[in-house]
Amino acid sequence: MAKKLADRLAGSKLTSWLTTNDEDESPARVEAVEPEPAVPSRASVVRPTTLSLGGMSPAPVAMPSFTPTMTTTEIDPEMRAKLQAVADGADQKSFTQFMALLQNMRSQFGHDESSCYKAALAAGRAFNLSPTEVRRGLDVILRDLDQADKRFRDAVPQQIASRVGARQQRINQLRQTASSKLEEAARLKEAASRLEAEISELARTEQAETSAMAQDEKSVRDAAAKFTAAMEAVKAPYIAEKQKLDSYGQGL
Repeated sequence: MAKKLADRLAGSKLTSWLTTNDEDESPARVEAVEPEPAVPSRASVVRPTTLSLGGMSPAPVAMPSFTPTMTTTEIDPEMRAKLQAVADGADQKSFTQFMALLQNMRSQFGHDESSCYKAALAAGRAFNLSPTEVRRGLDVILRDLDQADKRFRDAVPQQIASRVGARQQRINQLRQTASSKLEEAARLKEAASRLEAEISELARTEQAETSAMAQDEKSVRDAAAKFTAAMEAVKAPYIAEKQKLDSYGQGL
């Protein structure tokens, strides 16, 4: 069967491509581009601590909530293209050649995947594409993808430090400013407490002075009333005698 399939494929472009050893005929190797790390999770973001001084504390800072919205069917096209370039650039030919042969077999066997694979594996022996060799090509692809995955994950902490570092520095500055403001507020609060105590004391003194002033005024008015009454009492007989003298002494 392998010989018949090989004869049927003889002279075709697929056969010439599968059997060539010329490096120029192989797919161009694509340099793997490390994907950028994803946005750090909420757990990785440093949260500001609550400052407290003199019984005062700033309002808590609301941290952004990172809720994953991507489902398993939503794959970023650009990210996938970069990873696919890693797989396409793997240093192997066996799996790529086998997949080309398998694609050709699908046109003959349709959706009968089992028969299609068996026929492709049988035909592949004519091109030194044994299952072991095809599996080796797959292992090379998976190895390169695993290496890309490791590079990506190793780069995540550095990327986080690089991207978050400036913002963390800004957060630290804000904390220092908030701490200074709290200290200033504590000093002002203490000064305000002293001023309030002084104002309260002044108010009490004013109230006492007002009461004393009213009492003094009452005492003066009482004394004036007594003086007036006494004066009228003393003057009354003299006034009466004067009136008599004026009345009886006319013409004398």
